[in-house]
Amino acid sequence: MPEIEQRLALLKQIQIFNELDENQLSQVSGRLKEDRVQAGKVIFAEGDAPDKAFIIVSGRVRVTRLKEDKTETVISIFDTGNTFGEDALYFNRSRSATVTAISETELLYLDKEGFQWLRSNFPQVDPYIAAFTKTHDIAHRLDIEWLGEGETISLITRREPIRMIGELLTITFIVFVILTLLTALVHFLGEAELFAWIFGGG
Repeated sequence: MPEIEQRLALLKQIQIFNELDENQLSQVSGRLKEDRVQAGKVIFAEGDAPDKAFIIVSGRVRVTRLKEDKTETVISIFDTGNTFGEDALYFNRSRSATVTAISETELLYLDKEGFQWLRSNFPQVDPYIAAFTKTHDIAHRLDIEWLGEGETISLITRREPIRMIGELLTITFIVFVILTLLTALVHFLGEAELFAWIFGGG
């Protein structure tokens, strides 16, 4: 498969680029640079200044973070089609984790200038970048006991993240209203009278 076709096929699988057409994807492809790292190579370390956002073409990387007791914990394992490093560029902050190649890994990346070019020229990617970066940020901060060894949190999304968020907020609002009404009824009627009112038909 010619290199340009391979790149386009890969970009089409990445949710960040869902709203871009073939011509726009070709422009993004032209901006991407290549890198290849060997197993064990640290791609960037926690605390580093952000300079690139990466796409994995082949291979696997491990994302780790230091706990307060200075022990290292695995946050995620990424492979072909995954992106990483965009969060630090998006928020303009130091790297929040260390990324190390598990195997020989082929990468495409946008440097800082290229990342800003992407956001400026194709603002439709911003909701996707924001959703991924905020999800990763929350996942890094949580200590979830039910996750097994090697399991990670991924973004649960759809082609229209803004619509999805709107639907979730609507559901949350409805639940909030119901709970508020029940609280008010308990306050004015008391629990016993409320149960009698509910089960007795008013």
